[in-house]
Amino acid sequence: MSVVNIGAYIVYLLILRRLIRSPWQFACVGISSVVGIAFCNPLSLTMLPSALGFRYLPSMLFLYYLISAKNDTIPDDKLSSKTAIGLLYLNALWSIESLIFVLAIAGFYEWIKYHDIKQVFKTLCRLLLRLTVFTLVFFVMYWVFFKQFPRYDVYLEYPFSYLTGRHDEGAFTDRVGYLSDRYLFLLPMALVSFVLF
Repeated sequence: MSVVNIGAYIVYLLILRRLIRSPWQFACVGISSVVGIAFCNPLSLTMLPSALGFRYLPSMLFLYYLISAKNDTIPDDKLSSKTAIGLLYLNALWSIESLIFVLAIAGFYEWIKYHDIKQVFKTLCRLLLRLTVFTLVFFVMYWVFFKQFPRYDVYLEYPFSYLTGRHDEGAFTDRVGYLSDRYLFLLPMALVSFVLF
């Protein structure tokens, strides 16, 4: 069991506690769901880093922020707060899938709050605009420090090698040297995986 998976369980239980008021119902649903997830997937949760915490933790944190923030400490529009924008940036850096989850959560949150599709579209456009500015700033800072733009194609080469049927021949590792600068973005994931697993 990794630290990230334990964090995902904790955030899941915090979300569940906000949604279920009865302590007995919360205990029954919380214990049975956590035990069910742990026992139904005992190997994949510890062997695959993308199974629970590494896949869903940032979007779960975003959801917990939206449903748990008190109205007196957070402005009426929670999606424009610094915390929500910071969580949006975290999810964007985490993965495309996590970013899509967060945008869907934000869209549903706005729909439940206003029941107006124009407001949902306006909010999502505002979030995407902030994300675009953040991405541009990230690219400029990356250029300043490394004198090149980030190589996101490294992430795409491995899954695409499976699509072409060339994964058995080591197409990914043959074309990309193990110690080349193209692995720069894989280094943080490798360090986190070694430390937490």
